Amino acid sequence: MIDYAYPCMMAEKALKNLHEAMLSNAHDRATEHGLQAIAETNICLNAIKGMKDKSVEHNPAADAAPDMVNSPPHYKDGGVETIDYIEAKGLSYNLGNVVKYISRAGKKTGGNDKLSVLESTIQDLEKAKWYLSREIDIAKAVRLNQIEQE
Repeated sequence: MIDYAYPCMMAEKALKNLHEAMLSNAHDRATEHGLQAIAETNICLNAIKGMKDKSVEHNPAADAAPDMVNSPPHYKDGGVETIDYIEAKGLSYNLGNVVKYISRAGKKTGGNDKLSVLESTIQDLEKAKWYLSREIDIAKAVRLNQIEQE
């Protein structure tokens, strides 16, 4: 498992617990979960920082041509591979694609001129918008279904 995935999942869980406690007006629990969320988030950030520090060390394999199938560079920007983030967050297909297209916007190009970079960026952002719209439509349909069942 990725070094940062578990601590970040624990931070997300603590934040969800905090959110639920706040919604239920359980102030004592909210304070407890808030402190837990801060601690877990710090652990997550330190794990990510550790991964970034490791990526700064010279790696002779990095001098080779990028692996465009298994680990394309436009999905590794920032030291966290997009697929690892999507899986760690347990995102749905649509939301995973939103993250994918936003994270690669402006980084994957068919040519080297500024116009093709802009066209590629616009296309990736339009794709992200399309998947996000589908996810919103699904959420609205679920909400409507729940209202009708009440």
